[in-house]
Amino acid sequence: MGIYKSKLKEHYGYIFEDALLEKICNVSKYKKVSSDEAYLNIGETIQFMPLLIKGAIKVSRVDAIGNQVFL
Repeated sequence: MGIYKSKLKEHYGYIFEDALLEKICNVSKYKKVSSDEAYLNIGETIQFMPLLIKGAIKVSRVDAIGNQVFL
């Protein structure tokens, strides 16, 4: 079992069946994102569902007058 698959099983094994975890491993892309990097910007098409192995995602946008609004 690869490290990626074992991490997915460790974090999501209580939610997803082994067959689904296997399929996720076969079609997914592992991406490491730094804390100051935007994963997705307004107007972009969502092509993947992020499954976090470590860390957190902050979801926010800028309002009409330039203030950051957390969603």
